[in-house]
Amino acid sequence: DGTLTSPLAGLSHSVRGLLSVPGTQSVLVLGERGGPRIWNTAAAGWAGSLPAGASRMFAGRQSGEALLLGEALELWRLSASPRPSVLSFPTGVSQAVPSPSGGELAVALGGGEVVERRLSDGQEVRRWSWIVGVAKCVAYGSDGLLVAAAMGEAGRILGPGTEMRPLGPDHVLRRAGSLSGGRIWALDYSGNAVWVQPSSGS
Repeated sequence: DGTLTSPLAGLSHSVRGLLSVPGTQSVLVLGERGGPRIWNTAAAGWAGSLPAGASRMFAGRQSGEALLLGEALELWRLSASPRPSVLSFPTGVSQAVPSPSGGELAVALGGGEVVERRLSDGQEVRRWSWIVGVAKCVAYGSDGLLVAAAMGEAGRILGPGTEMRPLGPDHVLRRAGSLSGGRIWALDYSGNAVWVQPSSGS
């Protein structure tokens, strides 16, 4: 006899396709509103999503492989047992970047804060706060130092602890990202590119 189980939690729109990923505990769910989303059958929870735009899905030949057909045919490899994980924040996220080691995540928040959390358990490691403004950007440099800026404020070097040091009044930043060798690129509101090499010295 067939047994009806509970529907997938958090899925409120129609489903166009399901794909069991070989060798894993994952099912890809393709909906009318994007996806595919990844459902972990063992944990009975969502484990993430893949870029939207796929129209069809096919199982790959190797464990963890899935083929997505959109504008191009893409091969994706999923881990054997993805773990659902949600990091909740009290305000909107402007930018989120993983640390060079992959163990932490730095997030710029709409409340004028930058928070660093461990990805293994979601625990907060460090926090930096502006009195006012929206934290617009954050990027990792060398030795765990970061560069960040809030709206209307000059960029600042964050760390190694919770210290904040200004880059200078001429560099009000709007975007930042990491380069190899611990350097950071940044764009200011004057349209200039700024290259930053954070160091723990003053």
